[in-house]
Amino acid sequence: MTTVLDAIALGDYDIAGTRTALLNTMIDGLSAARASHLLKVDHYLHFRCELSDPGLLPIVERHIDNPNLRLVSVMDHTPGQRQWQNLTLYREFRRKKNARVWSEDEFALYIDERRQHQLQHVPPARRMFRRLCQERLICLASHDDTTPRDVEQSHENGITISEFPTTIEAARRARELGMSIVMGAPNVVLGGSHSGNVSATDLADEGLVDVLTSDYVPGSLLQAAFALTARGFELAPAIALITKRPAELLGFTDRGRIAPGLHADLLRVRLIDGVPVVRNIWVGGKQYL
Repeated sequence: MTTVLDAIALGDYDIAGTRTALLNTMIDGLSAARASHLLKVDHYLHFRCELSDPGLLPIVERHIDNPNLRLVSVMDHTPGQRQWQNLTLYREFRRKKNARVWSEDEFALYIDERRQHQLQHVPPARRMFRRLCQERLICLASHDDTTPRDVEQSHENGITISEFPTTIEAARRARELGMSIVMGAPNVVLGGSHSGNVSATDLADEGLVDVLTSDYVPGSLLQAAFALTARGFELAPAIALITKRPAELLGFTDRGRIAPGLHADLLRVRLIDGVPVVRNIWVGGKQYL
């Protein structure tokens, strides 16, 4: 709870997007803040890499040896598969997010271009990430596996973490293959996926969640753990989903548990009308609140 993996996107849905333009500024900004002792908790990096971007590989090569990198997630947002199997939903999403309106011919041309990018760039990118992460002992995760075959492909590429499987079938296959399953805490708090994917609580009920991540709402971590206890989960295993188990998954041996000799990162929490409220915070044994 007091160790942050800042998720930074490498690569874009489209070439020359804003993510790539801001990348160096974000990484340099975190490094400067750390060097100036401005950060109260420990910050590491989580690279979320868009495999279908033709410009991805040079970007990765520039940043893969950052000493603070602890996790790489590989994503393929090519429309027509995985999260975006439904092209109508994809088209509406892009319209709302980017105010992008296509004619039928323009949309067909765009989809064809994206699929050509996938065929050309995704397979070599998958091979590259397997090699780079294995050489550097960096954890490698898939993203938005939708079918059992998606999971099998990830597993064949040396991936050990299934991040946000979108269907219960994908999550079950990940469990059969011994992969760790990561779901978003906001999904638990909302009682379902905001994008229509499988409910994290349904997966938790089947024992198909190993780790909860904050995704787009950092405060949801604590809320999700207590939301699971309200559903009948025992408190200690629910809290472990946001503390002990992610620490173990990412190779942090000095934190994630309350034990002699560890980092002494602690929260004191009070439930107020069923909502967890942080009352005190200790990081490395030093109290900040």
